[in-house]
Amino acid sequence: MEDLRANYAALKRQAAEQEDKQSTQIRRQLDPMRANVARLEQRVSDLQRSSLQAQRECGTLRRERDVAKAHSDQVQQRLATVASALGQLPDQPVPSKRSRSASAAGGSDGAEVVRPRKSPRIAATPREESKTEDDTVESRSHHDQEHDDQESDAGSDQKCASDAAEEEDGSDDDAIRMALTRSRSDVRRSSIDAPGSAESPIPLEASGGSSDASEHEWSPGDRDTSSLTAGNVPRGPVTFSCIPGFDQTRVFRAGEIAPWISSEISGLSVIGLTVDILAKRRLHRPGFHFGVRRKPPPASEYKASLITGAMVEDLLATEPWEVLNANVPSLTFDPNLSMRVLAEAYKRFEDSYRQTYWESTHYLPITGAMRQADPTLDAYCGERKQRRSHAGSRWKKILAMILRLMKEHHCDLDLLLDPFFLQFPTLGESGFWYPGLEAGADPGNLIAALAISDAADPWRNHHRDAPADHPSMDILRLEDKFVPKPL
Repeated sequence: MEDLRANYAALKRQAAEQEDKQSTQIRRQLDPMRANVARLEQRVSDLQRSSLQAQRECGTLRRERDVAKAHSDQVQQRLATVASALGQLPDQPVPSKRSRSASAAGGSDGAEVVRPRKSPRIAATPREESKTEDDTVESRSHHDQEHDDQESDAGSDQKCASDAAEEEDGSDDDAIRMALTRSRSDVRRSSIDAPGSAESPIPLEASGGSSDASEHEWSPGDRDTSSLTAGNVPRGPVTFSCIPGFDQTRVFRAGEIAPWISSEISGLSVIGLTVDILAKRRLHRPGFHFGVRRKPPPASEYKASLITGAMVEDLLATEPWEVLNANVPSLTFDPNLSMRVLAEAYKRFEDSYRQTYWESTHYLPITGAMRQADPTLDAYCGERKQRRSHAGSRWKKILAMILRLMKEHHCDLDLLLDPFFLQFPTLGESGFWYPGLEAGADPGNLIAALAISDAADPWRNHHRDAPADHPSMDILRLEDKFVPKPL
């Protein structure tokens, strides 16, 4: 019996010793692994910081490049003007003050602008949708965006800094001033009898005046002289089927004027339109430009943890709205033949509020509790709201110009479908952005989440990164609808 106990004790000691040896060996193997994991995590962290720093530096360099380009353009513009006044031609064509010139937007004298096209091109006959929809459930953030839109309608009409930058710089050089004066006088004298000039506008059928003293960017005397650049080809009046009726209401069949809602348009006339109607009423079916508003998802279905002040700052440092800064030719009109003043005024507006357009389709849901807990996030919300208010006031001025052109028979509501113009989401449409909502998405920051969401929803970038996919490109009636035809 004693022998058995001794053997059992010996076996137990051997087992304990073996277990200790194995544990020691495993620990020795795990220690290097833990060290490797720690090094890899540190490396990933360093790479992320380097990436964010590089993106910030790229944003700074882009801003410096834009400033330098603007200065260079102004210098070349002045030199070209002086050379023209002295009877000489500049060595190179004068670039416009903006990245998207009117000629690039609608055509040029030297080369025809090629518009992006889908293949094959088909007519759009979407199903007519009713005005009502299920909006019974709305989140607090949805009310915040609607409140921002309402305040933008009542916002003050402030002049933006870019408008001032568009004014011609004064010169201390007497020779330059004299050359500019002679050049402008020669242009005025040579264009007095030219069709389409300020003194002799293109004749329009039933052309009527419209007074809107609030519009400071275009007065009744500021007629387009762009027809002079089209090789002096005689042009007749613009003729098109007006949407809606001009001085009387007109009944349209369902789908006849898609994407406009026929029941809404049939009760309107161009003469009866106002800026508020264009800005506030839902006249086209939801989902044409942007996503249809749905019930907001619970926070557990997307990565609300990414919506922090620090991550928002990192995202904004990359200037993601620059994706909207693309050369998009006008589809319905040619600025070289008509509506050039409108095209130039709109480009100045878009250059000033491109970030606001981007935010309108990437509207992060930020609650009051999140703002109280994060001062940086709170500051961003305030700035976003102010930008939207100012943009809303300025957009109304563009709408006033469009309304005047409509009442002078230059265009109709279809002009607002032109891809040349960016749009804000209207009633029934959603621009809310829930990072990580897409199936299988697990982004680590807002920059990664943005790439995933933009790929899943092409409308978030207003189709500026893929112009051929813009829904208006499928509407056959839009192409050159408001271009004066040669006689």
